[in-house]
Amino acid sequence: MKREYFKICYKILGLSDKKNITDEMVLDAYNSIMEQLSVLKKRARTEGEVEYFEELEIAIKDSYRILQTEEKRKRYDDFLLEVEKRKSKDETNLKPTKTEPKMSLEEYEQRKRKIEESRIEMKKRLQKSIKEMPSKRISEDGIRYTPIYNGKMNSVPRNDRKDDDAR
Repeated sequence: MKREYFKICYKILGLSDKKNITDEMVLDAYNSIMEQLSVLKKRARTEGEVEYFEELEIAIKDSYRILQTEEKRKRYDDFLLEVEKRKSKDETNLKPTKTEPKMSLEEYEQRKRKIEESRIEMKKRLQKSIKEMPSKRISEDGIRYTPIYNGKMNSVPRNDRKDDDAR
């Protein structure tokens, strides 16, 4: 449940006539809904249902706090009117505009090709620099590794020691 219920506080509490609502009516609606919700929470079998009912309980409590007194209800109604005014104002200001693309399709393809060529060139340079490194022990993927001889990590046979300038 999203937290956009501030627009529908009256519906959450089941109050339809906004003008003739009293504090007692709001309290009665809140109490009856909370009683029903507590029964539903007790009957919930899965964690998903329990989480849903907890979110619903939060929405109901927030709605009650917003509509609790006449002064708060007036502020809430003014807020809803302001939201509607802004919404209608934004909709009237929206004019379909045609935007020109920043580059043509050919320019995009050329740029894409250049980027791919530079990636390939960088990969070749990296492979070349790895091959020129002092250590000759490089796997096919270009990853340096230390071989294990006779179960000892850094013991290298004599013929490999001559080629290895890193040691």
